[in-house]
Amino acid sequence: MGALVQDGIGPLLEMSGARIRGRSRADCPECKRPRAVSFNETAFCCHGIDCGFHGGIGTLRLRLGIEREWLPRPEYIRQCRERERVHDAAERLYVAAHARQLELRETLREFGRMEQAAHEQGPDDPKAWDTLASVYTERPAIEQELDAVESDDPAAVFAILREKGEKR
Repeated sequence: MGALVQDGIGPLLEMSGARIRGRSRADCPECKRPRAVSFNETAFCCHGIDCGFHGGIGTLRLRLGIEREWLPRPEYIRQCRERERVHDAAERLYVAAHARQLELRETLREFGRMEQAAHEQGPDDPKAWDTLASVYTERPAIEQELDAVESDDPAAVFAILREKGEKR
């Protein structure tokens, strides 16, 4: 016996008479209150007073008389392995991105120290001007990379980390 085939809860709610009103709200098929049912991928609950319409996918299946469908064992094993592979890849990406964030932040702190030292040397020191030129030239690229690494776009983070790995 394999794993349960997961249907989305939205279609099951609609089959039970609920009208979907956005990503996580529906009209209640029992008490008829509009937008009273909130739901996510696995559970639902009507927030109407004295309404007992709540539960999970199993509750809706039972209510609708839909029997469980099981995946064939080889497909279940394949999906478990794929989920584990994706999870491991995501974890490696997170660790690499975090390490790069720390490197970039340390670089920015070093730029700050260099800038402070250059200002303390005074306007007559040519080395101070060279230091400031270097800091002001390189800092925007470092800040831009840090913004990209800290973004919620895994593809952008992966591209940056891959590019850095190829340059080393």
